[in-house]
Amino acid sequence: MNTIERHRDAFKSLLAPRTEEEKIEQDAMILAAQFISDASDIMVARDMRLKDLAEQIGVSKSYITQIFRGDKLPNFKFMARMQIALGVSFHVSIALPVTETARSQQKSRESV
Repeated sequence: MNTIERHRDAFKSLLAPRTEEEKIEQDAMILAAQFISDASDIMVARDMRLKDLAEQIGVSKSYITQIFRGDKLPNFKFMARMQIALGVSFHVSIALPVTETARSQQKSRESV
């Protein structure tokens, strides 16, 4: 293993969650970041500021700033309010891991 690979592996281990609770927290932050990123894109396209959004959904600018910085996680009620303010519809979807998808497809073929 060369130096670059060792550094890459060391960096990965620093970011890897050590407990299930850390994994859940990390996943929640990733989901929130994806949601906020999409919302930000819409806001930029509409020349909307955080202050404008905060007023429209009835929260303080400070609170919405904390959400957009990742200091707080948005809940579904907050997301529902954002849908209305932005005039869009957010969708939550579930993706099965590849192995489960393959098993499901195999079971479907076997039942035919």
